[in-house]
Amino acid sequence: MKFSIIIPVYNATKYLRPCLDSVLSQTERDWECVCVDDGSTDGSAAILDEYAAKESDFVVVHGRKAGVSVARNKGLDIAKGEYVCFVDADDVVEKNWLKYYDEAITAYAPDVVRIRRPWWTDEPRSIDNDRDLKEWCWGAFVKEGYPWTYAVRREVARKAQFPAGVAMSEDQLYAAKLVPHIHSAVQLGTCGYEHLLHACSAMFTPLRSDERWRYMKALSEIVKADPHVDKRRVSAMCAACIMSWLNRYGDGDRRQDIREIWLELKENGCAEVSAEKVLFRVPYWLYARTGWLWPGRLWSKCVRVMVTLKKVIKYQRKSGE
Repeated sequence: MKFSIIIPVYNATKYLRPCLDSVLSQTERDWECVCVDDGSTDGSAAILDEYAAKESDFVVVHGRKAGVSVARNKGLDIAKGEYVCFVDADDVVEKNWLKYYDEAITAYAPDVVRIRRPWWTDEPRSIDNDRDLKEWCWGAFVKEGYPWTYAVRREVARKAQFPAGVAMSEDQLYAAKLVPHIHSAVQLGTCGYEHLLHACSAMFTPLRSDERWRYMKALSEIVKADPHVDKRRVSAMCAACIMSWLNRYGDGDRRQDIREIWLELKENGCAEVSAEKVLFRVPYWLYARTGWLWPGRLWSKCVRVMVTLKKVIKYQRKSGE
C-alpha cells in the first residue's frame, strides 16, 4: 500500500462528510484512510462508522478525548502505507492531491514530500545536499510544520511522536524531532489541499497560560536529544514564544518558570535573540540573570514596531533595486 491518510477527528460533524468525500475522490487509489475519533460527542463517531461500513479502505479507531497529538500517534501506530500523510477533519483535498505526492515519490523516492502552501509560487525541486537539506528542514519543514503540508516515509514518521499534552505548535515540535532522520526531500510547486479557517479552528482557540512553558520545555528536550540541532532556528522559535508570552497579563506568575527554561536553553546555545529584537534582549537578559526586571507589554510593543519598520525598509530597498 502506497499511502496511509491519518485524520484525527473531534466534534467535526459540520465538516466531516465533505472531508471524507474528498478523500474518496482521489484519482490515486492505492491508499487507506485511518480515522481516529478523539472522543467526539457530536455524532462524528457515527459518521466515521458509516463510512467504514461502506468503504473497506477506511479504518476507524475510537477512543477517549486525549488531544490531537495522541490521536495522530495512534494513527501512526496503525498505518500500513509506505508513506504517511495527514488531513484535518475540517479540511478538504482536491482529487489529484495524492497524485502529486505519488509522482514525486516515483521520481525521487524521498523521505519527505512537501506540497506548497496555496499562496506560494516556488518551483518543485529535489533536496538531497546536506547543507541545503538542513536549511530546508529548519527553514520550511519545521517553521511551517503543519502536518497537512507533507507526506513522510512511514519508517521516518515513526522515529518520533507528536508531543502529548502540548497544545501550542505540537506539529512544529514533531517536525523538529524528525529532522535528524530526514536524508532527502522534495518540495513541490503544487498543492491540492484546501485548509479551511473558521471560528472553531484550533488555531483560534485561546491558549492556557502554561502552554508556552510546555512548548519551551519540549524545545529543550529536542535540543538535548539532537546534538546537531540548528541552534539558530531553535533560538528564534524560543524568542518568538517568549514574545507572545509578553502580551498576556496573566503569565506574570510564570516568570520564574520562563527564566529557568530560558537558562536551560542558553546552556545548550539556543537562547540567542536575533538583532532586531534588541529592545527585547536587554530587559530579558537582565531578568534571566537577576530576576528583578521583567520585560512587559510596553517592551513587546516596541519590539514589534521595530521589527515592522525593519521589514518595511527591507521591502523598499528591494523595490528600488
